[in-house]
Amino acid sequence: MQRSGVDLILRLNLVTSNSQILRASPAGQTNKASLPLRQCSNVTCNPSDMTIRITSIIIVLLLSFESLLSQGNDINQTAVKKIEGEFVELTKQYLKASFSHSDSVSALNDMRISKLLELYRIDSTNRIIGMYMVDCYSVKNDLRQIIRWSNHALKYATDYKPNIISFNESIGFAYTRLGLFDSAKIHFKIYLSLLKPSRDSYQTGEFIKSLFNEADLIYEGKDTLAVKNLTVLRERSCKYYLQILDFIMPYAEKYMDKYFLLQRKEEKSLRVPGCR
Repeated sequence: MQRSGVDLILRLNLVTSNSQILRASPAGQTNKASLPLRQCSNVTCNPSDMTIRITSIIIVLLLSFESLLSQGNDINQTAVKKIEGEFVELTKQYLKASFSHSDSVSALNDMRISKLLELYRIDSTNRIIGMYMVDCYSVKNDLRQIIRWSNHALKYATDYKPNIISFNESIGFAYTRLGLFDSAKIHFKIYLSLLKPSRDSYQTGEFIKSLFNEADLIYEGKDTLAVKNLTVLRERSCKYYLQILDFIMPYAEKYMDKYFLLQRKEEKSLRVPGCR
């Protein structure tokens, strides 16, 4: 079912307590899989802005679940409508708490997960569940759940190409932070083959910058979750940094400007002696 409108994906930065806009996409088609460490711009809102944003997102949710009801006659639609109303109400409370920097944000996010799991038990193949679950678990920084629900969304939401592109990218970043870059590369290659990168593509540049930034955070020990996973795997973050650069550098040479490339090569040359 085609719908009009726009999904605005907001997320609370648990470090700065600021709300963030991650992406705007066609209603019901949004990939909410962007990881917390991806580069986003903080957004400050006055009360009227907050009301408009919350209203817009609630409308998007209602439209999403409305389409869900049309997907099969075997679904218990009474139960779905009950869960729909409860999930929308929880999302409204969650968004208000996010904007007001309330301590209840985490608990409300957990309650949203519980509601989606209820829906999953009724219709495990529903395309909406994976999308929203990825968003919820991104807030929790739960990388394995991000991968699980991204794969669910890929399985049941493949009718929309941007979903396939974005969820593969998000799985790649999750595997990167788990210290499993060989697995990450598989999904990054799918992402790039579908994206069809070019020098003029904003998305191409942002992907390359984001992967370099993640490598930097791991090398500098600032991505503590990734460094912890590397410790468990008995790999040094320095060596892992070079592994990431070996993958992304050829793309940077092909699609990024000379200044960016020179800066990254100089950084690598300074770090390499201590990584061998």
